[in-house]
Amino acid sequence: MDRLYSLWLQENHLTRIEPAVFDGMRALGVLLLGGNRLAALQPGLLHGLFHPHGAGEETELLVLELQDNLLTRLSPNLFRKPAEAGVRDERSYETPEGRFWRMTNLWNLRLSGNRLTKLPADLFRSAPFLQPISPRPGFSSQQKPPVDFTGNPGAPFTLQMELVRLPAADSAVGRPLQVTVKVANGAPFPIAAKLSASGGALSDSGMVIGRGESLGKPILVTPSGEGPVTVSLEAAASAFEHHHPDSEGHREWEAAGWAGRSIITHPYFLGLQILPQSPLVLNGFLDQSLALGEAAVLDLPSVFSYFLGQAAYAVRSSDPTVAAVQVDGDELTVRANATGAATVTVVATGRNGRRMERRFTVRGLAPPQAVGEIADLSLAFGGFAEVGLAGKFRDADSASLTYAARSTDSAVAAVSVDGGALGVAGGEPGSATVVVTATDPDGLSATLAFTVTVKRPVASRWGGWRSALLRPPPADSGDES
Repeated sequence: MDRLYSLWLQENHLTRIEPAVFDGMRALGVLLLGGNRLAALQPGLLHGLFHPHGAGEETELLVLELQDNLLTRLSPNLFRKPAEAGVRDERSYETPEGRFWRMTNLWNLRLSGNRLTKLPADLFRSAPFLQPISPRPGFSSQQKPPVDFTGNPGAPFTLQMELVRLPAADSAVGRPLQVTVKVANGAPFPIAAKLSASGGALSDSGMVIGRGESLGKPILVTPSGEGPVTVSLEAAASAFEHHHPDSEGHREWEAAGWAGRSIITHPYFLGLQILPQSPLVLNGFLDQSLALGEAAVLDLPSVFSYFLGQAAYAVRSSDPTVAAVQVDGDELTVRANATGAATVTVVATGRNGRRMERRFTVRGLAPPQAVGEIADLSLAFGGFAEVGLAGKFRDADSASLTYAARSTDSAVAAVSVDGGALGVAGGEPGSATVVVTATDPDGLSATLAFTVTVKRPVASRWGGWRSALLRPPPADSGDES
């Protein structure tokens, strides 16, 4: 089996794939598992595809189709394999859990039509689509894009793109302030970002986060005075790489569709979007909006150390009944105890006696509340029901609410929301839980859940699904015949 290149197992009613099935298939480039009844995949299921290559390990897998199954989650270790300690190779990457080998050749990944609510935390680092994301020879606009996550409860899956401050080596006065752009899950495709600053200057106004990377390059921030510096993502977009034959090794990036802080998408990644977050305040605090009982922990040296180095801190709240404050070492904890607004003042004193003061506002917010309940539904196969959501939730500020719904089993009960109306369509016989979420303009939410039961058709034969297991071949006994 070590020379097998293509394995087609789609629509075989598979419910489970035993570990070690693919061990030794080092040449496997195409694996089609779509249209089965797989609810889970073993974390190390594809480890047997890795093989030594140079100083590292990699797989030959180009195409992996898992669409139209029953997958509810994917383990990060499905797409990566633990590497030896101390390894330094472009095919591997480092995480807090250790170093891992990547799937460096994977180009086509189809996960549409499953029951996924989230993607593995570092999917695009472990399977970084290092091949250029552009049409392959023979690819036409009529063909499906190579990466597809649509048709899952969590789609479109959103990756956060945010400005972060890079930690300084120590808290000495005047230690350089550095920022970069972070995509925690790894960038699925190159992303270009333009930055701007008020209250200071940047060493560069742009960067590109390469595919498979989680951080862009460091950018130095120089304050123009003693006030806060606000760094913002002025624009961000997917980027395309161009190579110039007359300049070996030279790369130039062109951004497609610069669009401020709006959602970033890519034509070859369906069911995926990237949401830029901005701004980042250096040497100052952002105002805090907290739900009742919610607390925020703020790092004080990140605000004062550039000017004062190590410092002692005192803090007060203009209304402790709204915002309670407490300093523990270098951390300030702020908790919202009541609705309203309060001003928090922080005074820092350096070792040389120099003092600085910063203020920010804390707003205590009351989330919406569920009123009563939504009655369980019983539907016939193919039936439909509409549920009115008006009056099911109440907002403390009488603000307008927006609604969303999800089903634990969209094959049994598919849901849709149109304004204040929830539509429920019955599919396969069984039961599913529908969760309705009401969100206010501040982003706070409340939920209600109810059960939908779909009955079997009385006048028809329901054959059900056959169940099948894919097992590894039996071990060689050593007998010869």
